[in-house]
Amino acid sequence: MFTKARIILGVFAVIGLLMLMGGSYFYLSGYSQEKSGIVVTGQIIDLSVHRSDDGTTYCPVVKYTDGQEEYVMESSYCSSGYHNAPGDDIDVIYQPGNPDNAVIHSFGGLYGGAVILLGMGAVFALAGTLPLIIMYLRSKSGQRLLREGMPVKARFSEVILNTTININGRSPFQIVAQMHDTAANTVKLYYSHNIAFDPSPFINQEFVTVYVDTKNPDKYYMDISFLPKVK
Repeated sequence: MFTKARIILGVFAVIGLLMLMGGSYFYLSGYSQEKSGIVVTGQIIDLSVHRSDDGTTYCPVVKYTDGQEEYVMESSYCSSGYHNAPGDDIDVIYQPGNPDNAVIHSFGGLYGGAVILLGMGAVFALAGTLPLIIMYLRSKSGQRLLREGMPVKARFSEVILNTTININGRSPFQIVAQMHDTAANTVKLYYSHNIAFDPSPFINQEFVTVYVDTKNPDKYYMDISFLPKVK
């Protein structure tokens, strides 16, 4: 279950990285075009209409000339604000020697695609990498507590589903144990890390060992090495 989750998170991270690389390429391409390109004024002669659940957007079809030949381009930058634009003048920009590959001379025309890819890439990359980083840090923290933590015996209480996590309709299990502080007459609950299977049939002991951070008792690690390993 968790191996599959790591694979899915890794795929998200890779997709995000590729989007970030693509967005960076398009941003640098737009920046280069803005700095060295030739700006001419064209005319919007038509609109390409795109409808979706979010509304209607219009992509201007622009006629322009480089002084020698006439060109027609359909902008990849679309907006609902162009709905009354036919007949309006609009600036386009192209690289010297490549007049048939123009874009609208605006932030959206030059950088719109880059911004979308960078934004989506950041979301995918964060969605993939943050959980993996958290898993790694928890694993390192558990290893440290096994070495340095103070072992205490906590009485097994129950097995619960960690419903805050849901992977393909399934939630992991956790072992809950408790320790009664007779002096303060309080009960401290300890939770294991997430378990891919129901551990109930394999718990044949009354107590589990919990390693508690001596500097911060709220940090602990429950030793569940007695459970069988998942292949």
